[in-house]
Amino acid sequence: MFEETKPRSSVNLKLLLPVVALVAAAALVAFIYLSPDPPPRVDEELPGVLHSGDPEFDEYLEFVKLEDTRVSLALNFTGNRSVVCSGLIHNLGRRTLDAVEVKLTLFNDDEPVWDAVRTVHRPGPRSEAIRPFQNRRLSLLLENLPQEWESSHAEIEIHGIRFAGWQGE
Repeated sequence: MFEETKPRSSVNLKLLLPVVALVAAAALVAFIYLSPDPPPRVDEELPGVLHSGDPEFDEYLEFVKLEDTRVSLALNFTGNRSVVCSGLIHNLGRRTLDAVEVKLTLFNDDEPVWDAVRTVHRPGPRSEAIRPFQNRRLSLLLENLPQEWESSHAEIEIHGIRFAGWQGE
């Protein structure tokens, strides 16, 4: 007397799945081709960075300060040591900086054992230049430390700067 009926689906799943897969594949291809270039490697040297001995660097260095710096030792899961550095870069001068290099030196007592220079602020799509009287956070992780370092102490200092608007020679 009563006949059981199946609920009717308004969308045919056999047709919907290939369409969704095609749209997802098209979105993935568009994302890959339209995404910006990868950022430069952190250890790549930037052209135009001024260092000690350059008159402009030596004159402007008094206006670039590191504050609230913390250097700490960390151990990863395999027991290897790494150094974590953090702090603030203050630009107290009247020129805009688009790149800042720091030098981290590891000491055993008062003897330097190892040092590394890294660019901690560089130009990029998500990195604004440091304008006059502004500051930026610095964060740095160094791994593969020398075995002879006894974890005595470490020091960080400004090693190089580049002014915004630098044009290649």
